Amino acid sequence: NNKQRRPRTRNTDPPESRGHERLVTTMVELWVVAALVVVAAAPSDARGVLGGEADFQYVNVVNGRIRAWAAPTPDRDDVTTRWEWGFVGRMCSGGGGFACTQDADRPTLGSVCGGVSGVTDPVRTDELGWPLADAQACIFDDRPTFAWAPPIDDPQTRQADYSGLWLLQINGFADILINAKSGCKGVSVVNSTYDPEANVLTAFLEFEQGGWPKVANLLVIDFINTRRNATAANGTGFTGLRVIRNGYLTRATQLFTDEWARIHGMFDHLRFMGVTGTNSYTWQCGGDNAYGCSVIEWADRQLPAYALKNMCKGCMGAPWEHVLLAANELQKDIWINIPVTASSPTVKGNFTPNDPKLSYVYQLALLFKNGNEYTGGKGLDPKLNIYIEHSNEVWNFGFKQYSLNSAAAEYEVAQTQGKSNLASNSVSWENCTYVPGVDIKKQPHAQCWGHRRHARRVYEIGQVFEQVFGSGSLNNRIRMVYASWTINPQTYFNNTLTWLGAIKGPVDKYLYALSPTAYFAPDKPWVAEYPKLSPSAIAKLFYQAATNTTNMTLQFAALKHAFNLKLASYEAGPGDDVGGQFAKAGPALSAFILANRDPAIKDALVHSAKDVWWANGGDIYHQFSIHGKCSRFGCWGALEFYSDTSSPKVQACLQLLGLSQEDLTSMLALRTPALDLSWG
Repeated sequence: NNKQRRPRTRNTDPPESRGHERLVTTMVELWVVAALVVVAAAPSDARGVLGGEADFQYVNVVNGRIRAWAAPTPDRDDVTTRWEWGFVGRMCSGGGGFACTQDADRPTLGSVCGGVSGVTDPVRTDELGWPLADAQACIFDDRPTFAWAPPIDDPQTRQADYSGLWLLQINGFADILINAKSGCKGVSVVNSTYDPEANVLTAFLEFEQGGWPKVANLLVIDFINTRRNATAANGTGFTGLRVIRNGYLTRATQLFTDEWARIHGMFDHLRFMGVTGTNSYTWQCGGDNAYGCSVIEWADRQLPAYALKNMCKGCMGAPWEHVLLAANELQKDIWINIPVTASSPTVKGNFTPNDPKLSYVYQLALLFKNGNEYTGGKGLDPKLNIYIEHSNEVWNFGFKQYSLNSAAAEYEVAQTQGKSNLASNSVSWENCTYVPGVDIKKQPHAQCWGHRRHARRVYEIGQVFEQVFGSGSLNNRIRMVYASWTINPQTYFNNTLTWLGAIKGPVDKYLYALSPTAYFAPDKPWVAEYPKLSPSAIAKLFYQAATNTTNMTLQFAALKHAFNLKLASYEAGPGDDVGGQFAKAGPALSAFILANRDPAIKDALVHSAKDVWWANGGDIYHQFSIHGKCSRFGCWGALEFYSDTSSPKVQACLQLLGLSQEDLTSMLALRTPALDLSWG
């Protein structure tokens, strides 16, 4: 899952900002009412906007996803680890895939084991990432979580049904071998032919019927005796690997599957935080201005034609072109997350062009406005809107975007000797001043500068998109979202937005929504009781937990009215601090997983969105996520497999949207599937 462990966070604000009771004058009364009155969330007929955290399910399961170890699933695009071709002869997992073992049947061509990443000496590639030698590829790993290091988390050991005939093609020649020693079971090569004139090798892979452990949803392939063309020498590699899933052999150029479109098409809008690798942008250097030399440019981004995702410092997730094509195919509004290190007219790195129109943010806006060759020269459909967030959880001390943003703020204040507006006293009750003579790393108010810079970036990004999309687009098609830490609305929302209003004018002129989370889950002490309870009883605890978020919702509704904004949860649903509750498989985790599959969890999700969030002032409820397997890291997905459209959480979403399964079928028939043009 993209979510994985949700880092536990603590309040490290300076003492003078902790527990401060001073509030914007216009909202004091609303705040006090919301904070002191305990409200029971009664059933409601409220209806707001329901969005969902999206991923991609590709017809061609490769699509820039090659890894030497710990592969992604073919159902989602995991972007948390390195993506490389492995040398034939070794199989390695630096973080939980295969053991580092010698394959006695193959000569060792080099080492791919070692280090945190698990790969120290990858196969050489061309400029698009295709191997220049024989190579091993982990195409996907969709086994039950921790099947590679038992015990398995899921007590029912569920995995998707991939049985049937799959198509494999490359440009060039290779002997195709399934690497059984990696754990592949129930899959075989049934035919392989090479056309020297077309320089295309075609093979068929057959997955048997059956569940785990008879069949392992794992595909590791050794490509040996490779030749780039009919006259090339052995060991020269190949290009253009395509692995087409069962059921799409005659529609190999279709980009997304019908199953993906069916489930994603029901939501009002789609957020693409995880699939575009938002949490993966990181440091590129050290020194006094480590943020500046970590800034990425438009030329650094992931391209649709790339075989790998780690080819440049901005190649962290799916290409933006896929987001644009997905929006147009489904005719859905989109919610995008701008990388924390993206250059813009007001953020310049060591290699940022002088022309502000060549910056990352400006070029991204142009892509969504006009499209490019890969999208057929079509930008986002004029009827569709874009919600825009600066990175993701910039408040979260466990994410690199927190430290990157903080470093940029500290450098700016240091360079201006405290004259930056980040250190101004425009909010009289919040001391964010620079202290002369104190080392920048020891400044007592540096935390405040980071909050403010994050808010200012939202403003600045909005100005760029309005410049591209035209006057009047801001707060219409372009919807800027200020998201921050739910448990500290005073400092992270009220104080910061008051400051932003003081330096840029009323925030409702350039912001569309303020955005906390709206997760709900039983308190941690209940976890020890899970093995004693039925799945239905645990699901009912989630229902009560949703009710317990009512006062929090009212507090943010008060802020919404004070600043004249919409209230949007950037993530919501049953799941809070899950990664901190389950260290390993066992009775408590099993009970938690079964509760998330119980019919009663449907009522809890409906209750949270309709009776608590929408009924008490929330406008947009954002299910995190649409798709994802259950494990110790959480049961975030509305469904675990794309065939599982009858899951209780999917049924909850349908009820909230006023839709039926038949409606999904009708909508699916109206779409025009996007095509994958990267293969030529």
